[in-house]
Amino acid sequence: MRAHFDPAEVEAFLDQLWRVWGRTPHLFRRPFATPLATAADYWEVLLGWAREVRAGRRFASPRWIENDLLPAESDGGVEAFCARVDARHRGDWYLYQADGVQQLHPPVWHRLAELVRPIVAHEGGLPPGGMMLDLFLGRYDRTPTGIHRDEGEVLAFVTLGPKRLHFWPRETFPTPWAAPERTHFQTGIWSYEKHLDSALTLEAEAGDVIYWPRSFLHLGAAPDHWAGMVTLTMWWQASAQRAIRYMVESLWQGAGAPVEYPLDPARLAEGARALPAALATAAGAAHARFEAGWEGALAEAWARLVTAYGFTTPPGRGRARVSASGRYEVRHPVAVVEVGGAPALFACGHRVATLAGPALSLGPALEALAPGAVADAAALAAATGAAPEEVEPLLAALTAVGAVAAL
Repeated sequence: MRAHFDPAEVEAFLDQLWRVWGRTPHLFRRPFATPLATAADYWEVLLGWAREVRAGRRFASPRWIENDLLPAESDGGVEAFCARVDARHRGDWYLYQADGVQQLHPPVWHRLAELVRPIVAHEGGLPPGGMMLDLFLGRYDRTPTGIHRDEGEVLAFVTLGPKRLHFWPRETFPTPWAAPERTHFQTGIWSYEKHLDSALTLEAEAGDVIYWPRSFLHLGAAPDHWAGMVTLTMWWQASAQRAIRYMVESLWQGAGAPVEYPLDPARLAEGARALPAALATAAGAAHARFEAGWEGALAEAWARLVTAYGFTTPPGRGRARVSASGRYEVRHPVAVVEVGGAPALFACGHRVATLAGPALSLGPALEALAPGAVADAAALAAATGAAPEEVEPLLAALTAVGAVAAL
């Protein structure tokens, strides 16, 4: 399987990116012959998002749902969908899907990894707040939050243009309002037109890429046309405590059943001294879970993050495929990490398998294969002493997460 991007194009793109990295926004005019996301890819993401909305798993404006303003298979494509909305809806239509593109259409994530790997190498580590793959689409007067700044470096891959963005250096306006995690800062300025004289304005077409650093305020506007893009956001504002909180939350499965806590206001002091039975049970379960599984959960959460190159959401799984030739091309590195006293195989942000018996020797052999190498099932079996019936299912499982591709 060939790389999605031409290596020479990647080298030229990165060479220019490092010149502006952390310094100023920049527009790359069609840097890649094959874009990260084609119109067809983008449409697949939108259809997946709409299916999730209709199933009640994602939120959308009730007005859109009620008036049939969601993407549908019958539209046939994003431009036809936009034309249908234009004919039925006069107000703004603005979609910001924070993360999840990789779950709805995994190929985009696997292609993006070809750029993420050298970026991580250049930075010498992962963004402490992780990475997200977002989607924007709309015909809207201006970004709903007005002129704002995000604590992240962004690469925006335009799929539907023109996409117009206005930028201002951080010191241009104060940002007195911040999100709780201090990742999003607002100026309170919505009427951006009064400040265009001091703005750097970039207008991109489909296939172009826009970069901007976290040191710049920005705002998007598409009042008389539709614009769409997918964005790689690298978050740099996060504490170790926040990461641990994320890992604590990953220990819990489900929200549990709702409970009530009877209390007589006339006997408030007595009630304060008696822990309700439901709380005592939940606290005991949490204590036992931490005692038994804390180190394992921490190891697993970290292994998932690292093998996903810092993405907090991994790409969606596909169907496991067995190669007829027994040969597989390695697309992403794998890692063997001990979790709960047993070695587990991780790739692309997923726990693929727990290794046991003869398959234990396969872990180091798979770890040694770099992206671009070919994994031969028969050769792996001969080199490690594992049985062929153990090697093939493991390689097939790795195809499901996209770590290898059947040849």
